[in-house]
Amino acid sequence: MTTFVISFALAGSRVSLTGGLYAYVEMAFGPFIGFLAGVLFFLTAVESVSGIVSLFTGSVLVLLPSLDSSIGHFLIALLVFGVLAGVNVRGVRGGTRAVEVVTIIKLLPLLFFVGMGIFFIKGSDAVALAWPSGGTAFCRIFFSRASA
Repeated sequence: MTTFVISFALAGSRVSLTGGLYAYVEMAFGPFIGFLAGVLFFLTAVESVSGIVSLFTGSVLVLLPSLDSSIGHFLIALLVFGVLAGVNVRGVRGGTRAVEVVTIIKLLPLLFFVGMGIFFIKGSDAVALAWPSGGTAFCRIFFSRASA
């Protein structure tokens, strides 16, 4: 992911056009390849969001089996997309606040498990008393092949 982000940062510093991926690819390879990259990026975004919402809907239906029907699946997905659209329509400030809230919601269970796990740590399990012996056979085989 770091390589991907650095690539986009470098491309963004060299291309002054708006359009993100489309603009970068168009400048490098021409308008047709830029169009193809834009369409493929759009399709990837739509399919990934729909997959995540479908997974979320399936998880909610496991927790609420009374809604387990095609209409229930549709209504939960519609609710998720409606909330996301509402956040998007409200603007950048609302979107930023929503990201902060979701981040806190994701971190709270992790912090809870770390906090509870601290009480179950045994010092004897966390300390290595000796280095593992590697033996000299591996070193002889490895270095004899390397020097040959």
